[in-house]
Amino acid sequence: MSFREYLEGSTTWYVDGKNIGQTVNGHGYLMECIKKFYYEEFGDDYAIDDKFDFEDLEHVSLVYTQTLDGLHDIQWEVNIPKKTLTMFLDGEVAISTPFDYYFDLGVYIQNLASGDLITTADIYYKKHKEE
Repeated sequence: MSFREYLEGSTTWYVDGKNIGQTVNGHGYLMECIKKFYYEEFGDDYAIDDKFDFEDLEHVSLVYTQTLDGLHDIQWEVNIPKKTLTMFLDGEVAISTPFDYYFDLGVYIQNLASGDLITTADIYYKKHKEE
């Protein structure tokens, strides 16, 4: 079993033969990658676990800002169960990128900077505005 396959699986925990719960390894790994992204982008304030909002796993926000001209809203979010990274431009889905593995999405997020996401959105908007 590869490390990637391990991360996609789950682990059931037992104490004295009694099932006490299950950990979904892929979710946990991806959530840690998102926390690391927040910390690197926004600093020590995000080092505290209660700052993270993982209540809606289908809408975990990475960045919410505006295009460089300040005229359009940009939001990037992760859908953890579907392993998807999505860019919304003015509230509409502009780009949605699915990943096969939590590991791959986690690595992708670890290599991002919020500036990359903003620049991508700005380029996307300018390209599609001309069409």
